[in-house]
Parts: sequence; structure tokens; C-alpha cells
Amino acid sequence: MNTRRSLITPGFISDYVHFLLGARMRQVRMPMKPCAVPEYLADYFPTCTDNYQIYSEETKNYGAQWIPLDTANAQPDSGFEYFSEEKTKTSPDYYSFALYSGGGYVAELGPDKDSAYSFVKKLYQSKWVDLQTKAIFIEMLILNPQTKYFTTITTALEFLDTGGSVQSNINIYTFSLNYFEGPQGGVRFILCLVTISFIAIFAIKEGIIIYQQRKKYFKVTKLNTSNTFDILL
Repeated sequence: MNTRRSLITPGFISDYVHFLLGARMRQVRMPMKPCAVPEYLADYFPTCTDNYQIYSEETKNYGAQWIPLDTANAQPDSGFEYFSEEKTKTSPDYYSFALYSGGGYVAELGPDKDSAYSFVKKLYQSKWVDLQTKAIFIEMLILNPQTKYFTTITTALEFLDTGGSVQSNINIYTFSLNYFEGPQGGVRFILCLVTISFIAIFAIKEGIIIYQQRKKYFKVTKLNTSNTFDILL
């Protein structure tokens, strides 16, 4: 028995240092439409999909295997529900072949490898990827508890209309929610204090002048036009 592994809190990745806060796959799709082919080929090519367009992507909810829901109140299966950009908290991004929206069909992978594998297997059996799939994004958020730094990891798999797929580069971005952390934290803190002090002194000074001059302060003349602009700024 590996004692070290047994003591690791679920959620830590293989280096036993970084904690996985979340991992998900997000799919964008295009709706099916009749193929624009000669009539004698219509039986062979009944439906097609367009190239991905951000403003005409598929947004309906479905059951497993992309089966349409019976009623508007029916609950979609996990991974087959469309989430808007507001819900995914993701902005549009451009990859190799298109500008993709931040929305899509989200599959949350869970906190560990076993749950992720189990869910991906379920998606595979439910035919989550099909001819309407235009891109799949893998997105992860990791925390280093020792340094308090967060890291986002994203990559995309784009599906071509001619067949096959292309994987984009893996994007890694590390950041801290505490602006004053790190070797430059003390400098940033002092600069912030200086800036706040200047603003406070200016506000107090202008407040005293406004109190003394009243309406005259805001009269636009060649002599005091800058007063109003100072307040607006």
C-alpha cells in the first residue's frame, strides 16, 4: 500500500502540491440543415452542418444521445444542456479556424481522475461527440495552496468539415487574487497608499473650495473652467 497516496486529500493532482478546483469539457455545435446537393444525391446526404458561426450555433437542450426533449419542462441530461456565456463565465475566443463563443454544452469532470474517467465514459456511450460537434474545450483551474497562486489551463480540439480534428496550443495562465502578494507586493502597497493619499487630499481641498464659493465654483468662465473639469475627472 502506498501510504503517501492514501493520505492525499481528494482533489490534489499527481504532484501532490496543486489542488484541482475544477475541470470541465465544453462543446460548441451547429444545428443540422438539409444539404444543398443535387436531387439525385439527396437520399445519400439528407442533412449537413455549416461551418461554425458564433451567432448561429446550437443552443437547444437535449437528452442523452442528443435526443430532443419531449416537453419544454423536461430536464436535459448532464452534458447535454446548453449554458450561455453568462453562466460559464467565459468570453469568446479565437482559435485556428473560428471565433468561438464562451457558451456551450458543459460536462463537469469532477474532482479526481476516477470520477472524470467515469463521466467521460458515460459521455462516450451517449455519443456526446458527433457530426454536429465543431469544437471541444478542456478547461481547468488549479490552486497552489503554498503560494496562493491560481493557474488556468485551456486547450481546444477543433473538428473540420472535411474530417479529422486539430488540437490548439495549451494555454497556461497563472495569477494571484491578492494584488499585494509576491516580491513586488510591498511596492504595490506603498504606491496604492500614495495614490489614495493624493486623491483624499485633492478631494478635501476641492470640497473646502466648493463650500466657500458655492455656485460660483461651477460657473464656466475663462478663469475657472478647469474647476468643473477637475471634479468630473
